[in-house]
Amino acid sequence: MYYTGNESDLTVVPADATATWAINGANHGISYGRNSNTGFIAVPGVTVYEFYVPPTGIADISAAIAAMLALFAVSAVLWGVALRRK
Repeated sequence: MYYTGNESDLTVVPADATATWAINGANHGISYGRNSNTGFIAVPGVTVYEFYVPPTGIADISAAIAAMLALFAVSAVLWGVALRRK
């Protein structure tokens, strides 16, 4: 699984060249560039998705969701205790 703008599993040489997974129309593949030489190579059998979250972002989002759920759970318990006391 690849995402637009991602370089996973791509080896780029020389250092001043670029290559990323991309979508060009209905074609999925690799967008490349070096100086004025740019282009796109369709790669049959590969699916590229538009949305990309860096791996560290996934951990951060998961941690944030877990923290929010814990906060909601504590809030619900506190509300339940407060309502029972009235």
